[in-house]
Amino acid sequence: MAESSVYSMLYPTAIRPARMLGALLLSTLVLAGGTIVISQAASAQESAQSVEFSIPAGPLSQALMVWGRQAGVQISYLDAVTSGKSTSGLTGNLRPEQALARLLSGSGLHYSFSDPRSVVISGRSASAGMTVRMAVRN
Repeated sequence: MAESSVYSMLYPTAIRPARMLGALLLSTLVLAGGTIVISQAASAQESAQSVEFSIPAGPLSQALMVWGRQAGVQISYLDAVTSGKSTSGLTGNLRPEQALARLLSGSGLHYSFSDPRSVVISGRSASAGMTVRMAVRN
């Protein structure tokens, strides 16, 4: 049997190898996309789970940094926003968002999550040039 006959038996058309490669690449992209969606869903579910918090009473800025470490969330705010503010502390098994709301209760400050692992604290407008505090999860 000639070499071209063997090739035509294995690959009835010359395009066949290209189609196989295309199908392989497409299936790889679909699987990778599924993995990304699953990991994002797992991350969102993880942030909704309860965490054991033990945050002592004292200056709000210190309490927020402790909250960030215990929640595994990066927290950002201007020094001027928390200046002179304190908290009565917090102990218990809570979702990170619940714990943060309790810490900020009565302070006039607000929070917003930019993603499941990052939050920004804001309040009254602060003067330009103030330092920004960030607590990074360990």
